[in-house]
Amino acid sequence: NPSEFPFFVGASPRSAETPEYFLNGQIQAIQISAMNEVGFQNVMRSGGVASVTSQTVVSLRFDAGFGSHFADQTTNGYDGVGQMIRWVER
Repeated sequence: NPSEFPFFVGASPRSAETPEYFLNGQIQAIQISAMNEVGFQNVMRSGGVASVTSQTVVSLRFDAGFGSHFADQTTNGYDGVGQMIRWVER
């Protein structure tokens, strides 16, 4: 099921900049970097392909200075940093 919440828009995801405005919409696609013993690494480059399905539940939090962090709630190994979030504007 699509989740609906405001998106931070206009700020660099790895800076402490203040977002310019909020955009309400639905998540259409998420790409998340994986966390491993050497830190954050792109899922595709680490040899695996992450597919987020309707059975995948992730929580999203925004840290000023570091960007969006995802924590997998279904133990599928998707803890990491959001690399790309595609949404549909309402």
